[in-house]
Amino acid sequence: MLQKYMDEVMMELECERKNELNERCLEDSVEDYDSEIDYLEESDHYTESEQSDDEEQEQESVQEESQSTLRRMSGI
Repeated sequence: MLQKYMDEVMMELECERKNELNERCLEDSVEDYDSEIDYLEESDHYTESEQSDDEEQEQESVQEESQSTLRRMSGI
Protein backbone atom coordinates (compact mmCIF):
# COMPACT_ATOMS: atom_id res chain seq x y z
CA MET A 1 0.00 0.00 0.00
CA LEU A 2 2.75 2.40 0.94
CA GLN A 3 4.65 1.51 -2.22
CA LYS A 4 1.60 2.27 -4.34
CA TYR A 5 1.24 5.67 -2.69
CA MET A 6 4.95 6.38 -3.21
CA ASP A 7 4.66 5.41 -6.89
CA GLU A 8 1.72 7.79 -7.35
CA VAL A 9 3.58 10.63 -5.65
CA MET A 10 6.64 9.99 -7.82
CA MET A 11 4.49 10.00 -10.96
CA GLU A 12 2.90 13.28 -9.90
CA LEU A 13 6.29 14.82 -9.27
CA GLU A 14 7.53 13.60 -12.62
CA CYS A 15 4.49 15.09 -14.34
CA GLU A 16 5.02 18.41 -12.58
CA ARG A 17 8.67 18.41 -13.61
CA LYS A 18 7.75 17.70 -17.21
CA ASN A 19 5.14 20.45 -17.14
CA GLU A 20 7.68 22.92 -15.81
CA LEU A 21 10.14 21.92 -18.51
CA ASN A 22 7.45 22.29 -21.16
CA GLU A 23 6.51 25.73 -19.83
CA ARG A 24 10.14 26.84 -19.94
CA CYS A 25 10.51 25.51 -23.46
CA LEU A 26 7.34 27.30 -24.48
CA GLU A 27 8.52 30.56 -22.92
CA ASP A 28 11.85 30.23 -24.72
CA SER A 29 10.05 29.53 -27.97
CA VAL A 30 7.86 32.59 -27.54
CA GLU A 31 10.91 34.75 -26.80
CA ASP A 32 12.68 33.36 -29.87
CA TYR A 33 9.59 33.97 -31.96
CA ASP A 34 9.30 37.55 -30.69
CA SER A 35 12.96 38.15 -31.43
CA GLU A 36 12.54 36.78 -34.94
CA ILE A 37 9.52 39.03 -35.53
CA ASP A 38 11.49 42.06 -34.33
CA TYR A 39 14.37 41.15 -36.63
CA LEU A 40 12.07 40.66 -39.61
CA GLU A 41 10.25 43.92 -38.97
CA GLU A 42 13.58 45.76 -38.84
CA SER A 43 14.82 44.09 -42.01
CA ASP A 44 11.50 44.81 -43.74
CA HIS A 45 11.88 48.47 -42.89
CA TYR A 46 15.44 48.43 -44.20
CA THR A 47 14.35 46.64 -47.37
CA GLU A 48 11.57 49.16 -47.94
CA SER A 49 14.01 52.06 -47.67
CA GLU A 50 16.41 50.28 -50.04
CA GLN A 51 13.54 49.71 -52.46
CA SER A 52 12.62 53.37 -52.24
CA ASP A 53 16.23 54.35 -53.00
CA ASP A 54 16.29 51.96 -55.97
CA GLU A 55 13.05 53.42 -57.32
CA GLU A 56 14.43 56.96 -57.05
CA GLN A 57 17.59 55.94 -58.89
CA GLU A 58 15.53 54.24 -61.58
CA GLN A 59 13.40 57.37 -62.05
CA GLU A 60 16.53 59.52 -62.33
CA SER A 61 17.98 57.11 -64.88
CA VAL A 62 14.79 57.19 -66.96
CA GLN A 63 14.72 60.99 -66.84
CA GLU A 64 18.36 61.17 -67.97
CA GLU A 65 17.65 58.79 -70.85
CA SER A 66 14.62 60.82 -71.88
CA GLN A 67 16.61 64.06 -71.83
CA SER A 68 19.42 62.45 -73.81
CA THR A 69 16.96 61.14 -76.39
CA LEU A 70 15.30 64.55 -76.68
CA ARG A 71 18.67 66.24 -77.21
CA ARG A 72 19.60 63.78 -79.96
CA MET A 73 16.23 64.21 -81.65
CA SER A 74 16.43 67.99 -81.51
CA GLY A 75 19.89 67.88 -83.04
CA ILE A 76 18.57 66.09 -86.13
